[in-house]
Amino acid sequence: MTGVNQFLKSSGTHAIRNIIGARLPMLIVLSILCINPFLKAGNDTAVILATSAGSALALLIGFAFSGRVAMPIKSAFLVWATVAYLASHAAQLLPFGAVAWPGFHPSARPSGLSLSREATLLSLVQVAGYVMFFSAAVQAFSNVSRRAWSLRFSALILCVHAVFAIAAAKSVSVGGVNVDQAFTNGSFAGRNAFATFMAMGAALVSALVFGATTEREARLQVLLSKTLLLSALFLILLALLMTGSRMGFAAGLSGLSLCVTLQLRHKDRRKVVVVLGILVLLVIAIAGATTFTRVSSIPNDARLRWDLYTQIAPLILDRVFLGYGAGTFQIAFEMVQSPGLISELIWIHAHSTYLGNWVELGLFAGTLPILIFGFLFRTAMRNAWARSSVPAIAFCGALFACALHSAVDFSLEIPANMHLLLFLAACAHADMNTSETGPEK
Repeated sequence: MTGVNQFLKSSGTHAIRNIIGARLPMLIVLSILCINPFLKAGNDTAVILATSAGSALALLIGFAFSGRVAMPIKSAFLVWATVAYLASHAAQLLPFGAVAWPGFHPSARPSGLSLSREATLLSLVQVAGYVMFFSAAVQAFSNVSRRAWSLRFSALILCVHAVFAIAAAKSVSVGGVNVDQAFTNGSFAGRNAFATFMAMGAALVSALVFGATTEREARLQVLLSKTLLLSALFLILLALLMTGSRMGFAAGLSGLSLCVTLQLRHKDRRKVVVVLGILVLLVIAIAGATTFTRVSSIPNDARLRWDLYTQIAPLILDRVFLGYGAGTFQIAFEMVQSPGLISELIWIHAHSTYLGNWVELGLFAGTLPILIFGFLFRTAMRNAWARSSVPAIAFCGALFACALHSAVDFSLEIPANMHLLLFLAACAHADMNTSETGPEK
């Protein structure tokens, strides 16, 4: 590594150093962000392995040409919490099946602490990939201009996904009943996961709408930029509402409201708020029937969720410390599923990210993601509150929407959603580092 640095310094090839050391990791990160949603939303073993390898490559290139790994936040808690989370996955691979599963017949007994070592190993690779993706993104977007450009580029990509989803909207089965309405799910397998994807997009675009402008920008240029962003927001909100996800739309509006609140603390943009309000009302007028006709089924769906959660609770309590193994919820739940719970459905996830984590990892390790993202949210909120940072506001709005929706559904289990959230988190905290140390080159 030092030899590469000495060669580049002695030869004076600063441009090559900049292109390879900064632009190439940025290209890899953005490629994962853009392409992953089209590949089953990244929810495929081959795609998981490829994105994890790509994240490792981006981080390695950034380290090789800068001589350091960017530390997103100088916090011992964040480092140790992340290490503990990775270690909890690795520990489940230990060959202590005889001790962990004494009630199993020897021929059917898992060999490790996890019900499925293969599923847990894949989850470990996936989580390690997420950590490397976040670290590589922080380093790639430490430059102010690259960060601003990447946020706008990501908004464009999200708009493309929205247009694609609207164009491909089709009638689907909702709760086992065929509904004579067009729903959107884009390239995602599920409507709710796609709703979270669009909710994060709404938070990002709304933050950009309020974004700071420079004195050099002509008034016409600013007006054109705001018009394009508002058009993108309209399409994203339309695609979000057309998912038919009631909680997804509510969470998206909550994240959007948080972004607006944080922006208005520093700027009097009441006209923009009025425009946003009209935009939301227009979207509801055009496609509101898709979602609001499902309001009447809330009591039945709530009972189904309650039945599901009451069957999940004993799973958590039976293995409070160890869990059943990362990536094994489906296997674990099949052991306790009662016939009364729609047996023709395959419950791959817990329909609550929090409960799913506690089943798979136990209460301690399953709570670590909440603590980690809570820490990231708190630091980003400070930056957003102090100086109206666009990346920080976008991340806070996106995470707020995800946190709400994840309480009653699974969305962050989908890699495309997690990569987008981590990208926004990386931009927010790279921006925080820039504000503390000055612009980086």
